[in-house]
Order: sequence, then C-alpha cells, then structure tokens
Amino acid sequence: MTDDANNLILTQLRAIRDDISDVKTRLANIEATQATTLQHLGHMAGSIAQVQVGIDRQATRLGRIEDRLGLVDA
Repeated sequence: MTDDANNLILTQLRAIRDDISDVKTRLANIEATQATTLQHLGHMAGSIAQVQVGIDRQATRLGRIEDRLGLVDA
C-alpha cells in the first residue's frame, strides 16, 4: 500500500513540476513581450517628440510671416 501511495505522490509531484515549468516558460515569454512593447513605446515617444518639435518650428515660422505681413491682431 505504501508503494502505491508513494507512486501516487511522486506522480502528482511530477505533474506539479511540469506545470510549474510551463508557467515559468509562459512567464518568460510574457516578460519578453513586455520588454519589446516598452521598447516600441519608447520609440513612439521619441517620434512624437520629433513631430512636436517640427510643429513648434512651423508655428514659429508662421508667426514671423504673420508679423511681417501685418496679419497679427493687437
């Protein structure tokens, strides 16, 4: 009877170990995906900043043109 109990316990422990291994693998994949996502977000933030700088430059140039043409209201 103890052999059957021991075998049952060992079988369950092996199943638990396999499940934990699967969870570790999935967690590693999730972490890699998260790191990639954060990297993409960083690049997008940089791109948005560059666009904003370009818009600011255009606004400055437009302001100077309006000043020269006297189109600015007092």
